Amino acid sequence: MNLSVLIIIGIAAVVLIVFLAIRNQKDKKEVVEQIKNDFPKAKAGDEDIGVEEKI
Repeated sequence: MNLSVLIIIGIAAVVLIVFLAIRNQKDKKEVVEQIKNDFPKAKAGDEDIGVEEKI
C-alpha cells in the first residue's frame, strides 16, 4: 500500500513540475512582449544632440 501511494504522489509531483515549467515559459514570453511594446518609440526630431551642438 505504501509503495502505491508513493508512486501516485511521485507522478503527481512530476506532472506539477512539468506544468509549472511550461506555464513559466509562456508567462516569460508574454512579459518580454509587453516590455517590448511599452518601450516608447522614437519620434521624428528626437535624435540625440551632441555636446558640441548644444554649446
